[in-house]
Amino acid sequence: MDVLDGVPRHHIRVPTLADADAAIRIDGVVDEAAWRQVPDYDNMQVAVPGTGEPGAYRTELRLLATDRALYVNAVMHQPPDTLMQRLSGRDEFIDRDLLGFTIDPGGQGHFAYWFMVALGGSVLDGKALPERRFQNDWDGPWHSATARLSHGWSAEMMLPWSMMGLPRTQGERTMGFAFSRYVAHAGQRYQWPGHTYSSARFVTALNAMQVAGIEPRPQISIIPFASMTRDQARGEEKARAGVDLAWRPSPNLSLAATALPDFGAVEADDVVLNLTGLETFFPEKRLFFLEGNEVFESTPRANFGNIARAVTNDNFSTTSRKVWRNEFLPVPISLANTRRMGGTATQVEVPDEVELRRGERGLPTDLLGAAKVTGAAGNLRYGLMGALEDDVEWLGEIGTERVKVAAPGRDFAVARLLYEAVGADRRSVGYIGTLVAGPMHDAEVHGIDAHYTSSDGGVVADAHVMRSLVDGEAGYGALFDLRYARSAVVQHQVALDYFDADADLNDLGFLARNDYVGRSTPCSTPIPKGSDASRSFAAHWWRARRST
Repeated sequence: MDVLDGVPRHHIRVPTLADADAAIRIDGVVDEAAWRQVPDYDNMQVAVPGTGEPGAYRTELRLLATDRALYVNAVMHQPPDTLMQRLSGRDEFIDRDLLGFTIDPGGQGHFAYWFMVALGGSVLDGKALPERRFQNDWDGPWHSATARLSHGWSAEMMLPWSMMGLPRTQGERTMGFAFSRYVAHAGQRYQWPGHTYSSARFVTALNAMQVAGIEPRPQISIIPFASMTRDQARGEEKARAGVDLAWRPSPNLSLAATALPDFGAVEADDVVLNLTGLETFFPEKRLFFLEGNEVFESTPRANFGNIARAVTNDNFSTTSRKVWRNEFLPVPISLANTRRMGGTATQVEVPDEVELRRGERGLPTDLLGAAKVTGAAGNLRYGLMGALEDDVEWLGEIGTERVKVAAPGRDFAVARLLYEAVGADRRSVGYIGTLVAGPMHDAEVHGIDAHYTSSDGGVVADAHVMRSLVDGEAGYGALFDLRYARSAVVQHQVALDYFDADADLNDLGFLARNDYVGRSTPCSTPIPKGSDASRSFAAHWWRARRST
């Protein structure tokens, strides 16, 4: 055990069995013989509110590794009449009892996966980059279950090694891990290690576990599919067959391709009534584009998780605070928004005499195929991605005559390079470039980004400059974010934006508006008052000036 910022961090050894010998059934009930060979831990501290006191209710945590997966279970003691069970769709943060587990498979603090299961079985998952750049777009192929007990509830997780990027290593493997538990009726979140949610460090401050006998394996998957669509409004029937290919020849290289993708099993977007003059941002939900997408994230502004941190004051103990999400949460800024690939067509020339049928402009396009390569070589991380769009056909009329408006599809490409120097502190510099080749114009965007995190996580700086060239018109933009934590409870942030009138990222990226200069300078602190209540303070100053 060691101590970081006054919080104990533990080092444990996880037992390893053959998967057939473990014979664990994921049903939420911790009754298999294998679990009786595994020690349990109860080192939970109250992290929200950040009192650091031991959790009022006992939490028995166990870990067991096999050649196939990491098994996690928890028996959570609590009066049964205080349990709060609420079901929801995936990745919905609402008030209810839940168990969380975070794992850094490389053990170097570069990257982590997080998983949560709520009482009743609803799940949440995603990825985390240093230090608290949380994403919930990724949906992993893992299994979980929960069960009610006479003295509380229990949960089990099976986390396959095949879904994680395991680096090659000699001998025992060291991984970072953390547990969390939300006790809804008390409004408290327990954590092991017990760093508060406002602490400067997370991904680089996990517990450590040693696991033996786990080796990465070359992975390949081939998934064929077929679909048929009948569109009564357009009077069309389409049959479609394609295939998804994924190959990971080594831990540091991943290749994926898809031909004639259908994406028919993807979760539908929420229905949003947008009465503003700004575009609605929809997150990516297609697994092909989500896998390995963290390398293409060149700024912390690119996902909602980082943006929400300042607005929520890092306090998710009261998850019913949905008001701020609608009223005050800025939308992401991204150079590589993969929702543009296979999104609505934007480069179709419609003759003046043609009146398009209602809804034609909003139809998604079909992709002929897409390919992606991500990997690492030493301190260099890289990613290449491309997609080809099918030709577009819209229906319209000239008078009473039915006509078709056709246009060639667009071609998309993204290239990313990131050099990271990780020592006592963390420095990185990267390049990202995007290209859209279309029938009406070509659009390219180039960006240079730099990042710095101090050894104690107290200073985090991110800078990004970019240049767009759309149809021969050049535009410029820049983002700068500085986060300074004087302590675990007092944090300051400065965010600066600049986009000129010709900046245009939206052929492949996302920018709600250009032609502005903005500044945001929030200061926040959670103030614990006893072990059962807290109040938080967050002051925000924001100024934007529209260019003339």
